[in-house]
Amino acid sequence: MRAMFRHSRVMGRRRLSAGCPQDANLDSVAQVVDAKGPWAAVVNFPKRRPFATNMLLCTSLTGLADYQMQMAGGKTFDLKRWACFCAFGVYQGVAQWLVYVSLFARIFPGAIRFANLPLAEKLRNRAGAGQLLGQICADLLVYIPVVYYPVFYVFRGYFHDETPATSLTRYWCNLRVDWMANIAFWGPGDIICFGAPAWMRLPISHLAGFGWNSILSWLRGELTDLPEIPADASAESLESFGCGIRGLQPQV
Repeated sequence: MRAMFRHSRVMGRRRLSAGCPQDANLDSVAQVVDAKGPWAAVVNFPKRRPFATNMLLCTSLTGLADYQMQMAGGKTFDLKRWACFCAFGVYQGVAQWLVYVSLFARIFPGAIRFANLPLAEKLRNRAGAGQLLGQICADLLVYIPVVYYPVFYVFRGYFHDETPATSLTRYWCNLRVDWMANIAFWGPGDIICFGAPAWMRLPISHLAGFGWNSILSWLRGELTDLPEIPADASAESLESFGCGIRGLQPQV
């Protein structure tokens, strides 16, 4: 995992040591830019330190999204619910870097270079476009349903003193609606995220993610008054606990 974490940075350093700074920027997430003076250091910080930028945005915006949704709802502020989203934001900052940057760079070896190409060259690069599509499919069809949502439900259950088995039962109950909502939002969003320059991939994801986390907070944020679901509940009995969108069917 540590090797994956350093993968994109190492690629850029190898190119730079070979005396090819332009190629270094094409093959690396972190960019070699002028940072002389305090203003340049601040403006170029996201390019020079993409992981730090990723963590700052993810940890702050995820909690903020839930906070503003709670305030908009007019209810008493739920500290446990907000803490759940803050903790999930920290997890997301690390997990998304490992998956969307390090792991995807290994599975799709041309992805970083394609993302860093000028737009005109991207439009002529069919192989890169194929890898862009592959990343979108891997995200929406594998990572989101298999990792992202189960982890979110377990986080939510932990802050509600619920067993992981029960939390995953709730996810299974809501799987169809959750998955469709995610594809509707992130289908177009992934085209922008994975098609943008590599250093902008996660900042764009987190800025758009503020809107998504607001939806997630509204859709699945409640940690109070949840019906108790037995871990061994049958598929038929799950219907009695309700699945679907808040306001249309009972929230679980």
